Amino acid sequence: MDRITRVVQAHDKMRSDTQRLVSDQNAQAPRAASGQTGRRNHLARLGAFLAPLMLWGLRWLQLRFGSPLQSSNRVFFIFDPARTPRQASEAPAAFMDRVLRSNRASSVGHHLGISRTHRVSLLAVLPGITRPGTDLRGTDTLMDGILAWMGPSQLAALIWDAVHRSGPVSQRLKTAFVAKVQSYFSAHPGSHIILSTSNSYLVELIRMAALSAQNTTVTEVLHGIAATSMEPYYDTLSETALGPHHYVNLVADLPQFTSIEAHLLCDADGQIASNVSLNARLADPENKIALNQSLLSARPVLIIGGYSADKDYFETEFFAQERQIMAKLRETAPDRRVIYSPHPQIGRSHPTLKNELEQLGLATSALSTLELILHCPAVVGTFSSSAFEATMLERQVLLLPFDAAILPPALLASPYITRANSAEDAQEKLEQVLEKADQEQSPDHLQEFARLCMTRFGISLVHDSEHPS
Repeated sequence: MDRITRVVQAHDKMRSDTQRLVSDQNAQAPRAASGQTGRRNHLARLGAFLAPLMLWGLRWLQLRFGSPLQSSNRVFFIFDPARTPRQASEAPAAFMDRVLRSNRASSVGHHLGISRTHRVSLLAVLPGITRPGTDLRGTDTLMDGILAWMGPSQLAALIWDAVHRSGPVSQRLKTAFVAKVQSYFSAHPGSHIILSTSNSYLVELIRMAALSAQNTTVTEVLHGIAATSMEPYYDTLSETALGPHHYVNLVADLPQFTSIEAHLLCDADGQIASNVSLNARLADPENKIALNQSLLSARPVLIIGGYSADKDYFETEFFAQERQIMAKLRETAPDRRVIYSPHPQIGRSHPTLKNELEQLGLATSALSTLELILHCPAVVGTFSSSAFEATMLERQVLLLPFDAAILPPALLASPYITRANSAEDAQEKLEQVLEKADQEQSPDHLQEFARLCMTRFGISLVHDSEHPS
């Protein structure tokens, strides 16, 4: 089995295993059966298929003859505009440096050896043939990059290669695609791929292609924790990579897989860390976050909400557990402030969430989850990355019941984690967590908290009584 086929198969298995691990146990609603398709529908489908091909063809001509994306010694910064919005008229290199601010005085790019001699190209991950808006002027899409790297001859060779390979059709196409993109990187040495998002199949295929070229560097800026089902895939990436590859931790010292930790970006003082979502949102170049003294003195409890891709999250056992904890807090500590921070996929304005919280006399906050962690000494969650970020700031965290096999043991070994084995156990252990959190208010502990914010997150704390809560 060749190197590319091996890593493609590992990625397919990782996706399958991850979906099986984290899928909700509740049955999904059956899909509606499709009726017969008439001739008119066939023509509509043909038009829907040909229209994007024509647009891609025109875009390819524009990129092939009017774009510098094919030059060597180039940095390709791949990002998700929804998570890391770019400011108007912001130069590509300035944007990359801003969102890659680190827990050091310099950005991640500096630690990777990226200098002004490198040309930075921004590739936004957008669905289908979506074009960047006016606020993303000067930004290409990931599909633009692929069109610039490949031409008609490479496309024909891709199809020929896929036909003559063995295995399932989808695997043959993906393997052939990776091989052809890899040929571009081999022909243009000195390229550096920086991934600030990896929630895309296409991004993963580009990663595989770049790692198969000897003179191309790949760096992934991690944006969360990973399920155990992903470890074999990262192991395979490490074993099959021909070029140098790095990982930048979301939080310094946050446990990761062995194959990731072996390639974490470090300096003499330890791990380099960067939170691209936080950096993109904070305007202050020093990542200063103002602490609300009134909110701090209330010593609130933070509930970090989850998300289910399979069905309505509010119908899952996980939300039922969150609701029970919130109801318990209302009953036993009616004067204690409780804040619910929903998953970004759900949002604060979700009508079901608003109704559920109103029934309990609770609400969400305008602050981000990380800002809330800074204000809340006690945190409750399930397997959200934010719950484990809280442990890195030595916040007391109660983990509600879930299958521990989903996560690496090192994550669960933190002394700041209290795990509940059942809904009843969670309500009992909640009191223990609150008691521990209330004890951690000495001047020495607060000083250590500020140090951890800076060294692990790159956050500078300031006090501001007018900060929104």
